[in-house]
Amino acid sequence: MSLTIERDGPVTTFIRDRREARNAMDPESADALTQAFLDFDADPGQSVAVLYGAGGAFCAGFDLKSRRRPARQAGPARRSGVSRKARAPCRAGRWGRRGCNCPSR
Repeated sequence: MSLTIERDGPVTTFIRDRREARNAMDPESADALTQAFLDFDADPGQSVAVLYGAGGAFCAGFDLKSRRRPARQAGPARRSGVSRKARAPCRAGRWGRRGCNCPSR
């Protein structure tokens, strides 16, 4: 797990440790951190929370690699349900559906 919890009296320290990703947040880490803070909030003996990032980085943001889509299966290429025949350039040179209402029409 990428989250370590240390308690010292009324102080709880949450240490994020995903050094390989500069502590970037992925869905699993976000769920773990959310649950840890809910547990902290429910404990009347805890009054101070410290969030710390190990390895020299607090948090690099959201880990975009965790949201990669699986490779598409082979098949005909379609964009938003518009077939190639229905797409044509307007006078402004923009590609879109037929009946474009751009100012150049």
